[in-house]
Order: sequence, then structure tokens, then C-alpha cells
Amino acid sequence: MLAAACGGSSPAAELSLDAFVAGGGFESAEEAAAREQQFQRQAQELIAACMAQEGFDYIPFVPPAGDPVVDAELTPEEFAAEFGFGLSTGVRDGGTPLTLATGPEAVDPNLEIVQSMEPLERIEYHRSLYGPAAELDESSGYPIDMQQTLVAADESSCLLQAQEEAFAGEAFWTEFGAEWTDVVDRALADPRLVEVRDQWASCMAAEGYDFPDQPAMQAHLLARLDAVVSYPSGSASDRLFAPPEPTGAAPEPDYDPAELAALIDEEIAIATLSLECSAASDEVFAEVLGEYEQAFVENNLDRLEKYRRDR
Repeated sequence: MLAAACGGSSPAAELSLDAFVAGGGFESAEEAAAREQQFQRQAQELIAACMAQEGFDYIPFVPPAGDPVVDAELTPEEFAAEFGFGLSTGVRDGGTPLTLATGPEAVDPNLEIVQSMEPLERIEYHRSLYGPAAELDESSGYPIDMQQTLVAADESSCLLQAQEEAFAGEAFWTEFGAEWTDVVDRALADPRLVEVRDQWASCMAAEGYDFPDQPAMQAHLLARLDAVVSYPSGSASDRLFAPPEPTGAAPEPDYDPAELAALIDEEIAIATLSLECSAASDEVFAEVLGEYEQAFVENNLDRLEKYRRDR
């Protein structure tokens, strides 16, 4: 993770922030995904223990990572050519954008447990899991709005208790969060990273895509997705981050096939070009971010060592 240019004989020379707090520092997408899976597994075990104390069966469940239609052997170039970013193509291939996985291993076994309950028992189950503020349908016992239910979960809920216990890095953010945020801001403003972002924008503009940066590109595609695809409740882009339906039945999208096909072509073209325009930037990003992370560790080594001992 750390750049060789930051070497030296200091005690921190070979340490990343991850040596002091799990998931600390700058991570690759693969590292972040692996850490998230580990966090979710630990949280699920804690939820099961909490729900057992409340008198309910709960089976720890973490959906397999990845996309339902993506061959693990695909290169980034092959992925972009076939699936773009997995937005509109997710609708085409699975009915729901960026579904995590398919197959029996991707079905939450707790759905069957909850479906076997009577409505009153289901209400008590959901109040134990999500807290007393959960807004539930009295006739069915299911949450009325799953996203709002998650937002409203309080410290009495098994969900929030488990997440807070599983997230061991919370103490780090209390002590170092403001300083680390400043490091991240300074790293992203480094002239070398500004230059590679400008190079990417110029490369995209040369082919007719006038995006100042990658977030603007993403915003464009999400707006196009919302214009083409709709759901009974919520926008298509909202569905990207929506939790599974408690009944296990995902809503069907509505779209004009010709409009979706045109959007898929546009997304694949943009994704393929973006990958080409980013070819030289990954190494620069790794080097620059590594330098800033190393400097943070060296400047705070005593405090970080104490933090690690106290954990």
C-alpha cells in the first residue's frame, strides 16, 4: 500500500494505518470489500446472540459479495465491455440494479423464519431487531418502509447494538477522525492527483463526454437510469442502495426496452472509455495516497502505538 519513495529507517517506515486499526488508511476496492464482509459476519453473529436473548431464532447471514452475472475471471476491460458499471445492465440481467448475488446461498434464511410467524409475533420480532421506533404494518407485521426502519433503529435494537460492537474502528475515529479527514483532503488536493483527474476529464471530453470528474459521470448515469427505469416506490437509483425486501419479493422495474437498450449502450461506451482514460492513474493514486498515509503514521506513531495497546 505504501510507496517506496516514503521509505527510511524510522519505526513506522513499514507500517500502514491498518497496522493500528482494521480497515484504516487508504484501501483498494478489494480490501474494502473483504473488510466489509468480515464486519458483516461479526455483526450477524452478534445479532443472532441478541435475538436469542429476546426469544427469537435468527440465522447469521451475509450475502456473497459480487455481481450475479459477473464471471470472476473477467478482466476489468471485459467487465466494462459487457456490463458497463452494472447499473442499467443490472436491470437487464436481474431486474434489480447491482443485485449482490443469486442462488440459494444468496437467499436470507431469516425470510422463511419470519414468513412462518403470525403477524403479532412478527411485530415483536421486528421490534427486537430494529427497535421500538420501527414503523410496522399492523396487519402483516412487516416494516412499512425498510430504509426508514433502518434509519430509525436505536441503541435498544439488536441491529444497532451488534453494529456498534462489531465496528472496532469507532474509537479510532473519535480520537483521530478530524486529523485523518484533513490528511485525506490534502492528499486528494495534491497537484499530482489533480493532474491525473484533469487528464481523465480531457480524455473523456475528446470523445464527447464532458464530465469534470468521475462523480459527475456517475451522477449523469444515475439520472439517466431514473429517467428510463421506474419502480412502484422509489427511484431506480434508490434501488441501488435499498435493503432486501422483508418479504423476499423484489419489485419489478418498469421500462421501455428500446430506451433501456440505448442506455445500456451509452453506459458501456462510457465505462469502457473511462477505463482507458484511467489507465495511467492507478499507480499515481497508490503512490500519492501511500505517501500521505505514511506521513500520518510517522507523525502520530506514539499515539497510534498507545491506541493499539489500549484496544
